[in-house]
Amino acid sequence: NTFQKDILRSMLGISKATRIIIYQGKLTTGRSIPAILEIFEAMQMRDLALVIMGAGKLEKEVKRRVKGPMNGIYFVQAVSPDEVLDVTSSADIGLALIENTCLSYFFCLPNKVFEFLMAGLAIIVSDFPELKKIVQNYGVGESVDVNDRSQIRRTMERMATVNLEHYQQLARKAAWTFCWERQEPVLADIYSRLVKDL
Repeated sequence: NTFQKDILRSMLGISKATRIIIYQGKLTTGRSIPAILEIFEAMQMRDLALVIMGAGKLEKEVKRRVKGPMNGIYFVQAVSPDEVLDVTSSADIGLALIENTCLSYFFCLPNKVFEFLMAGLAIIVSDFPELKKIVQNYGVGESVDVNDRSQIRRTMERMATVNLEHYQQLARKAAWTFCWERQEPVLADIYSRLVKDL
């Protein structure tokens, strides 16, 4: 990842040989956080770290599971919006394992997915319509059945060992497609057509 920073590695003492999986965002229900922690603990993979970054009601639970080098799980407090991309880009794989608790979640396309793409990360997402479409159309990662822990584990293990350069290049290409400079004229066109129809 040519844009990759070393913020997380230097902050947390993680070696360059270790691949980092990151969850960023609200630490609340509906994001598979307990499942991610349990799956990761059971994997016991060397040279793989899980960073949970954010704040919310599950923060105590996350901190309780953090043992740094002993189990590869680390916690980072939420950072300001202007720091998110720099910190995120020091990871390798981004997680967006949203649970199907309502239609809003089932059809969601969270900001964090676009932040992962902007940061040049491979992604693992729920196999919901819009999330799956991003992975399939742009080849930036994998989609999984969020209720199938063995599938999540296998996917994380595979992504921890494959060459991520291809995913990362495609992520940066997708990021350019979704950046404001490219999307502004699309939005302006929609607004102009709406005004004409009034």
